Amino acid sequence: MVEVIVSVAIIILMVAITMVKYGDLRNRSTLNRAAQKVALDIRKAQNLAASTVEQSDGSAPCGYGIHYSDSDTYFLFADKASLSNDSLCVSADKIFNSGEEAETINIEQFDIKFKDPPFSDILFFPPDPVTYIGGSFSPTLRAVIALCVKNECDSFYQQISVWGNGRIDIE
Repeated sequence: MVEVIVSVAIIILMVAITMVKYGDLRNRSTLNRAAQKVALDIRKAQNLAASTVEQSDGSAPCGYGIHYSDSDTYFLFADKASLSNDSLCVSADKIFNSGEEAETINIEQFDIKFKDPPFSDILFFPPDPVTYIGGSFSPTLRAVIALCVKNECDSFYQQISVWGNGRIDIE
């Protein structure tokens, strides 16, 4: 009888440890999936800039980028020149402005959010594409986009780094 009780206690202990680890694994998996999606959208903006895709009104934008909106929303936007006759995009400010064509994207996983502080606008300017972070260009600039599990931002977070040279890393 004692052997059965000890065996059951060991099994219960193993199940409890497995359940705790399963929750951590699920959080990490969800967080990784969200980070991959955000990085994919950043790469989409980069590719759109390299291909100079036309807008719905037939005009070609000056560049494409990502803009932070709130803790679980961001925009994929097309930057336009501030002067309508500026075909070389010299007057483009290289940041998101209201009125520019944008696609609103929500983080699909309900328990994932952007970690504070929010990230600066990231814009890819054709033809290379050149990377602007917060309206500035430097190959050594880096924008860090941090995602975390809500209520556990100190222990479960993942960073996406976008470098001024165009490199995108998930850390």
